[in-house]
Amino acid sequence: MRLFHGGIKLTEGNELKERAAEEHIHTLAASTLYLPLFVQKRSLCACVAAGDRVDIGTRVAEDPSGFLPPVHSGVSGTVRAIDTFHPCAEGGEVPTVVIDNDGQGRACLLPPLAETAAPDAIVERMYEAGLVGMGGAGYPTHRKYRDLTAEWLLINACECEPYLAADASLSRHFLTLIVEGVHRMATAARVAPAHIRLCTESAQTAAALKQSGLSVVTLTKRYPQGSERQLVEAVLDKRLPDGVLPTQAGVVVSNVGTAAAMGDAARGLALTHRIVTVSGYVKQPRNLLVPIGTPFADIAAAVQPKTADRRVRYIAGGPMTGRRLTTLKAGLPKTCGGLTLLPSHSFSATPCIRCGACVRACPSSLLPFLIEQAVLQGEKERYRPLRTTACLSCGCCSFVCPAKRPLAARITAAKRELKEGIQ
Repeated sequence: MRLFHGGIKLTEGNELKERAAEEHIHTLAASTLYLPLFVQKRSLCACVAAGDRVDIGTRVAEDPSGFLPPVHSGVSGTVRAIDTFHPCAEGGEVPTVVIDNDGQGRACLLPPLAETAAPDAIVERMYEAGLVGMGGAGYPTHRKYRDLTAEWLLINACECEPYLAADASLSRHFLTLIVEGVHRMATAARVAPAHIRLCTESAQTAAALKQSGLSVVTLTKRYPQGSERQLVEAVLDKRLPDGVLPTQAGVVVSNVGTAAAMGDAARGLALTHRIVTVSGYVKQPRNLLVPIGTPFADIAAAVQPKTADRRVRYIAGGPMTGRRLTTLKAGLPKTCGGLTLLPSHSFSATPCIRCGACVRACPSSLLPFLIEQAVLQGEKERYRPLRTTACLSCGCCSFVCPAKRPLAARITAAKRELKEGIQ
């Protein structure tokens, strides 16, 4: 099996990762949900009012433009407030729908999707059920599959971030649901069954997935294998040029969590819950089935740090691409598969020694040290020639840098600035 270009081998957290994968999935009941009305720089409109009673699956917010799919309640209860500004995982405070759980577990279901449902009907169900990419990007699933004809469907269960095992746990415990979702996605994308590949780095997860009867590809453990461009390169030996999406090359890539959500959607369940791994500097990692919008404080309370006398950083996601939480009051978003606790530490960056480690590690074949230099010198005209927008924000460059320079953070900021300038 061909490796993708660049990348790094990560060993930190592997033991905890496997322990978490084997861990039983625990259900966490949230007393209150916080569902933001500002997602991916788009304002959502509330579909409910303060005092309304809601069920699990009730639509509570939607995007007037139709770009983002609706947001649904993960509990039955009462809407306490609308437009209350509350912290979100992306940072800052945004208008929020606050729902108090009554503990009764009433559910509002969509009609089951017919087994013979056509591609358009499946795509419409993706929208109705609120599906987005569950691997972290959060791109609306209905937009990815709309009017799509692809040659290959790759289901991404690599989960190459340290410590996280939500996808592995999902693959081992909810295989029937995943298989149903995969077949619906293949129908929507008009992909033949022979061209479906379930992809993972874990031999144990591969063994579980092989019970599906679908073709499983076990890849060499290398970060960032879970990035869709690197997955396409490793599995199909196709290296995509800058700016070319996998779908434009005849390949559609979806996370295994999205496939499971599609399986639920076919049965009439909206996307209201997800599995979250709580791991890192903890006594025992756990996998939790959590309502979306659950405060991170409730999730963190499910585990104990190794010692109480050491300061801990809370990261939404994994240590490589996750976001450090400034507050645990924020509600869990659809795209977050982990809460990682790491000991606080500080270090000082030293001058770049031009060792080339960042260049060798970059999976996009960039020159990270030169992009950082352009950022520090304010030479924005160099961003585009240096292919800044091709950065994956994977963090490989910062990880291998012996000078401990914040390369990834600076390049990501430059990429964001360049893209916003284009828009």
